[in-house]
Amino acid sequence: MIFYTIPYVLIPFLLMLVLHIVALVFRDPIGKIIAYVNIGLHIAFVFLLILGKVPLEESVLLFMISVSVYLFAGAFSARRRPSESGEEAGAASEPAQDAEMTEVPHDL
Repeated sequence: MIFYTIPYVLIPFLLMLVLHIVALVFRDPIGKIIAYVNIGLHIAFVFLLILGKVPLEESVLLFMISVSVYLFAGAFSARRRPSESGEEAGAASEPAQDAEMTEVPHDL
C-alpha cells in the first residue's frame, strides 16, 4: 500500500483526528465546539476536493478513513455513565415497567 504525503491531504486529515480525540476527552460544551470545528474541516476538505486542489484518489481514500474513524469513535463513545444520564435512581424501575408493558392478557 502506498502512503500518501501530500500536504493538502495530510494536514486536514491529521487535524480532524486530533480534534476528534480532544472532543472525546472534553465531553462538555468545549468538546461540542471542537466537534463542530471537526465537522467544518470535513466540509472544507470536500470543497478542496471539488476545487481540484487535492488529487482525487488520495483525498477519497483519506476522507473515507477519517469519516469511518469519526463514526466508529462516536459510536463507541456513545456509552453514558450513570452520573451523566441523571437516571441513577430511576434505572432500577425501568425493567419493571418494561415487563408490565409486555404482558399479554390471558382472558382472551
